[in-house]
Amino acid sequence: MSQAIVTALKALKLHGMAANYPEVAAQARHTEFSPEAFLGQLLRAEQAERTVRSMAYQMGAARFPAHRDLAGFEFGQAGVDEGQTRWATNFTKSSNERPSA
Repeated sequence: MSQAIVTALKALKLHGMAANYPEVAAQARHTEFSPEAFLGQLLRAEQAERTVRSMAYQMGAARFPAHRDLAGFEFGQAGVDEGQTRWATNFTKSSNERPSA
């Protein structure tokens, strides 16, 4: 019976409820859960799931630039001096040493 309910919830696109139904149902069996409390907990789980999916969608739609670092940079293709670039990234105010050209 439990699997049929989970399948029905997924068919209705209530993925948050489907994911949390077994846990909430087990908790309801062991404690005095009123039907309102049971349904309320499932609704909160669904709302949390939708919020997470919405944020993930919005972050993807924002198209933030991908994180890049010097480890994967192709200095040969860019025509940039690797020594000077690495020196500039490690530069501190206490270091006055310049790389040799």
